[in-house]
Formats: sequence, C-alpha cells, structure tokens
Amino acid sequence: MATLCIGGICIPYTAIIPFILMGFKWLLSFFALSSSKKDDKNKGIATAAETDGSVQIIQDDSDWESLKSKKETIILKFTADWCSPCKAIAPYFQELSQQYAAHFVELDVDEFDEISAKYQVKAMPTFLILSSDESVVGTLTGSDQNALKTFCQQHLVPKQEDKKNQ
Repeated sequence: MATLCIGGICIPYTAIIPFILMGFKWLLSFFALSSSKKDDKNKGIATAAETDGSVQIIQDDSDWESLKSKKETIILKFTADWCSPCKAIAPYFQELSQQYAAHFVELDVDEFDEISAKYQVKAMPTFLILSSDESVVGTLTGSDQNALKTFCQQHLVPKQEDKKNQ
C-alpha cells in the first residue's frame, strides 16, 4: 500500500483524500460566509427617530462610529448567534424598542470583541445603556423580561405617544 511518511508518521494515501475534501469544504464555506457578510454591511444605521421602534444590528465599525456620533441615548444588547437566551429575549427587546425614546441596538460579541471588552461584557445577553455623552448609565445581564422592563423604566424615557395614552 502506498503511504506518505512525514517524520515518524506514515499515512496511507487513501486516508489523505478525506482530509483534502474537508479542506475544500472549509474553503467553500469560508468564501460563501465572507460574501454574505459584505452584502450585509451595505445596510445603514438610522437615527432613533427614523427607526420607528426597530432594533438596529451593528454590521461593522463604521456603523458603530456613526451611531455614537448621533449623540442619542443607546441601549445596547450584547448577543451572539449561538446564545439561546439572547434569541429568546429578542422579541421582547423589539417590543420595548417601540415604547422608549432610545436607539435600540444589537451587537455581536464574536464580531466586536474590542467593544465587548471595553464594556466588560462577561455573559450574554448583556444590556447596556449609554447616555448621549457615551457614559454608561446602567447594565443588566440575563434574559429576564421583568428585569429588562424595570431596567428600561428606570433609565429610559417613554415615547411621546405612550405618555398621551396613559
């Protein structure tokens, strides 16, 4: 049987083919992922007034810098694709974005590790409120809806439409 020997390790040629195929599979998935991220980066960041209560997803550093330059109150949700509690609280976070006058933003900790480290994010989801001067007003960790509601009530201003209805 034909083998390939490197140092003291000999591998039969028939065992090399699966490794080559796995390498090709990885390359194809890498290039497919890279092209989809480029398409996503073309999305812009709107002001809190323009969003009509939607949650914005930060795609790249320019989106983050653009958002900070608007000098608005920001509530950041640090999340990850693999985080089940983050996915569970997402609809409620969206609902709250329609009730409060702040810019609701999601940021992936795997893509923005410097920002996560800057704000000392240790668990997900972590919610952080930044004032217009970028100082941290409050931090909440976890996916408890009641705690998130109380957190928003303590630190954010309700939208004008909600005040008229109360």
